[in-house]
Amino acid sequence: MVYLKAIVLKSQRESKENHEEPTRAEMFTATRTNEIQHRIEAGEDDEDAFISVLGKDQPGRLRCYGGGITKSSLKKDVAVHQVQVEYDKKVLSLQNQMHSMQGILKMVLQQLNPGMTDEDVAALV
Repeated sequence: MVYLKAIVLKSQRESKENHEEPTRAEMFTATRTNEIQHRIEAGEDDEDAFISVLGKDQPGRLRCYGGGITKSSLKKDVAVHQVQVEYDKKVLSLQNQMHSMQGILKMVLQQLNPGMTDEDVAALV
């Protein structure tokens, strides 16, 4: 772990144009990102790698999501999104059915009334 931080520190210095020391925030981000990436490459899944580096979240809180976000609110948002997607699919299907029914109705009206113009048929439909 110390070796990894030394490598990250050196690369952070070299990435700056005047080779100044990286800030604590830059080191925190760089070391955690590299460590998480290393753990993922070693076979851990994303969530386990994140928890092993930063520790478990405090009860009722989630890191990186901002205030007021909890696991249950995330699950609720996913459920609401799934319902919305299903609803949108159903509406699209019904719109397609209605469009095809309008086409059939126009065709029937034109066959029953051969003298009607397309505008008259469209007005009736």
